[in-house]
Amino acid sequence: MPMHSNENAHPTVQVEQALNVETDNESTANHTARVELALLAGLMMLPARRVLEIAARVDERDFYDGHHRTIYAHICAAAHEMESRSEADAIVHPTVVQLRLQGTGELSHGNTASALIQATTGAHVPPSWSGVLELADGLKVQRLRRAMRTAGAGLVESAEGSADDMARALHDAGFLPSLALRAGLEVTA
Repeated sequence: MPMHSNENAHPTVQVEQALNVETDNESTANHTARVELALLAGLMMLPARRVLEIAARVDERDFYDGHHRTIYAHICAAAHEMESRSEADAIVHPTVVQLRLQGTGELSHGNTASALIQATTGAHVPPSWSGVLELADGLKVQRLRRAMRTAGAGLVESAEGSADDMARALHDAGFLPSLALRAGLEVTA
């Protein structure tokens, strides 16, 4: 019998803490990791149909950490398989994700096993459905922030370079408006 979640439960304080970058002095990487782990935890407690809703909104490239990206890809693949077997209301349980990762050999790559454990322990209590939506949106904002920092550094560095360097840096920054739109920011020319 498939397990079902309480997807309408009240949001947890953890969602607010994971998204609140202003209240602590942790590095951006640690902040992003908290958001990613909290989102992964939430996804592994949702029905497959809800995971697929998030998959339509969040791209694997929104994840900074490669191990988190791998876990996310397997969560989404499991949800697709479950939907194809008419099990869209069953939870994408961490055990299902672990077995998929073991089957591909990816569980033993680097820190993937550690990341899966971190996402499934009490340190990252799975948020409610509304919390998962907030985390998914927050993840897209974090990707935009990283891209802006990278593009900004490239622009600053190229300002002292050749015309080709400047043109390349401007071209490379051209994707920022589309990332901004994905992150929910209105961009005007």
